[in-house]
Amino acid sequence: MVKRQTRQKKSMDDLKISHRIFELMMNQSSLAPLFEHARSWGKKDPGTWSYKMEEQYYHPTLLGFVMSERRRVKVENLTDLFVSQKSLRRKRDAVKVLKGYIWRRRRARFLMQENIVRYVIDHTSEAWKIWRKFSMREIAVREIQRIIRGYMGKTEAQFLKVLFKSAVCLQCTYRGKLSRRRYLAQKKKRHWAAAELQRHVRGALSKRLAMNRLEGYLDSERRRLKKERWEWENKEMIDAVKSIQGQYRKLQARRKVHLLKDRQAREDIIEEEMEDLQKVSES
Repeated sequence: MVKRQTRQKKSMDDLKISHRIFELMMNQSSLAPLFEHARSWGKKDPGTWSYKMEEQYYHPTLLGFVMSERRRVKVENLTDLFVSQKSLRRKRDAVKVLKGYIWRRRRARFLMQENIVRYVIDHTSEAWKIWRKFSMREIAVREIQRIIRGYMGKTEAQFLKVLFKSAVCLQCTYRGKLSRRRYLAQKKKRHWAAAELQRHVRGALSKRLAMNRLEGYLDSERRRLKKERWEWENKEMIDAVKSIQGQYRKLQARRKVHLLKDRQAREDIIEEEMEDLQKVSES
């Protein structure tokens, strides 16, 4: 095609290329480096922002326009995706709240059933009153702890936010002479914040561990009592069965003895009658 265009004295711009030939040209290995990745969106998003072909052959103004247009399109797509997922996020939040409600209801039902069983077993109201007292106390303590922790977290967050703003203002105002002092103060505050966070986290973990151990101990004790009760019931049942079998066997033995005695008595009577008949016949 190039030779024919040359013979016809036409320029290269007048050369017409079909879509199939263009695809074959683009798939050539020599053109592959031009379509390689040049710039990414950032550290968190490794997607392609520009290609090597654009970096090498595009004018900087055109390249900046193309990159800004791609950024605009990407931001619009992300915005549309976020807006389209609004109902999905609401559904997820509703499902999360519903799961928490269902779990709390199941937990309350389970605790209530366990307490009803204990009440029926113990046949007393004092145990129920004590359990209700401690349960309500535990619920109240957890609620108070939740409110206090939330308040402390909010106040700490606000304090750190104000502290950060103050540090930024100080950095803008006192650059130079007080840089070292400001750096040491920030370092000290960070150590203090880290120590506070570690203290709260360790306290929460230790409380969780204690609750898990307590639940494990209660579960093991419940299983042990259930097992002991089952063994006691089996023992009582076996003793009752043995007693019934003994009484039944005694009754059978007595019946056999009575039958043997009656049989022996009948045999004796028959022998006596036979002897009498023999005597009568001989006489």
